[in-house]
Amino acid sequence: MNHDVYVLIPGITGSVLHKDGHDVFGLTAGAGLRALFTAGGSIRHLRLAEDPPEADDLGDGIRAGRLAADAHLIPGLWKIDGYGKVGEYLRQRLRLNPGESYFEFPYDWRRDNRVAARQLAARAQDWLGARRAAYPDARLVLVAHSMGYQGKDLGGDGTVPRVSAFPQEADDDSGAMFAATRHASLQNTDAVLTQVRGWMTGVKLGAFRAGAPISLSLDLADVYPADGEVRATVQPSAATGGLLATLEWVAGPEPPAGAVAVPLPAQDGPRAIEIRPPAPGCYRLTVSGTEDVEPVADLLLAAPA
Repeated sequence: MNHDVYVLIPGITGSVLHKDGHDVFGLTAGAGLRALFTAGGSIRHLRLAEDPPEADDLGDGIRAGRLAADAHLIPGLWKIDGYGKVGEYLRQRLRLNPGESYFEFPYDWRRDNRVAARQLAARAQDWLGARRAAYPDARLVLVAHSMGYQGKDLGGDGTVPRVSAFPQEADDDSGAMFAATRHASLQNTDAVLTQVRGWMTGVKLGAFRAGAPISLSLDLADVYPADGEVRATVQPSAATGGLLATLEWVAGPEPPAGAVAVPLPAQDGPRAIEIRPPAPGCYRLTVSGTEDVEPVADLLLAAPA
């Protein structure tokens, strides 16, 4: 039986904000579409005039209620592929019980991180204290996505610097696992979830990672016109055969009949992707290959002209 306490911490915009019992910003893909079509008007009211880090409450009545379960994004600013999958994976694979050994920590992402840190410290102490009353050997395990610090990327994914992806008390990152997938979908990538499970259960996955493979680097924009082609490029880390680009609808006015797939023939160097979205909306673009290729995915918006 797993005696530890696990806390899932989302990245910026990964918490749904509410006021007076109603969501004021549940940043789903649909909210991203509204923000795009209203030129940001649907989120402008959340802007903070000031944010004193020593203040625990700004008095505006806005609170963080829960983690965003599905894809959420603000074009040109931020996008994350949701926390529903990773939360379910942790609960099922590690046999965790919500309220006892598993907790989620939503926070007001508009504010200074020092405020959320104080709140997390207080709640974690309570959660761990209650757990240790029954299991004195219980530990606190934090599972966090995103966040970092200002500085050079140093081999990161262009969103969060590499040096922020391992504990600050570590001397180096030799024990870290690096995934080639895009930042927004990192927490939902099967290879990453398998590795996380291995770390938490003590399974040695060195051989698993050593056979891994060919990684894919995907370059695409946040927004494309719905009546045109989505143009992107994918670069394999080594020679490989044909790839498959799949455009899957996530949210929007009307769901299309199904996903759209385009084969990418084998060739040296980067491969161009041209794929037409069937309707306006938010989509997930995934590029996959044979078993020795690690898939990559990212989100995009197909917006009406």
